[in-house]
Amino acid sequence: MDKNNISEFDLRNLRGLIQSGEKLTYQNVMNFFNQSPQLQFAGIQVQSLQANEVLLTIPKVEVIHQGGLGSHAINGGVIAMLCDLTIGLLGVDLWKNGFTATQSLSIDYLRPLLASQVFSQGKIEKVVGNKIIALIEISNEQGDVCACAQGVLATGLKER
Repeated sequence: MDKNNISEFDLRNLRGLIQSGEKLTYQNVMNFFNQSPQLQFAGIQVQSLQANEVLLTIPKVEVIHQGGLGSHAINGGVIAMLCDLTIGLLGVDLWKNGFTATQSLSIDYLRPLLASQVFSQGKIEKVVGNKIIALIEISNEQGDVCACAQGVLATGLKER
């Protein structure tokens, strides 16, 4: 493995998992992502993965997660990354039909996210053709929703 090209390595492993013929279970997808260098580096864990709902956590907020004019609030980029990963995992059941990609993502930052733990909960609102429309809430350990997002996940995409 070329350590400078971790994303390509993980993408090949994910394709292999999908194309292996092995039943793609929520548990083996969770294990794959939780063991990925990207999520380990970012301190993110997939806590729960079901047909219509995903829960991600940052179980221990570190300095790398904070930002914004020197405050202890979670950086907006970290929140955006959580939202994007959450919506992407909502498409797991459709991976067998091709790739998925976030088509649009609109995030409302409601208040500073001051937290020692962060939670990203996503739910499928509806499916229209090959699009999944999802709602995401980002909260702290007290359950205070500090950001919410709506996004569209395109499914059934073919590799060029």
